[in-house]
Amino acid sequence: NTIKLIPFALLGRFSQEQLTANLWMMPILPVGVLIGYGIVRIMHEKFYTRFIYLTLVLTSVTLIYRALAGI
Repeated sequence: NTIKLIPFALLGRFSQEQLTANLWMMPILPVGVLIGYGIVRIMHEKFYTRFIYLTLVLTSVTLIYRALAGI
């Protein structure tokens, strides 16, 4: 993830507003970790794997679309 910082910086993806928003969201991170931990513990492995693959496909399609559309 650290290596990704270089291309993001070169593309101008960092701004004062973005960094400020990220700092404001940091206190929420533990809540997300706890929710994720709970989901992993109650969901059957088969469904969890499918959920992860579906999420990765949707994220990938969104990123490719945004890259091609120039968004």
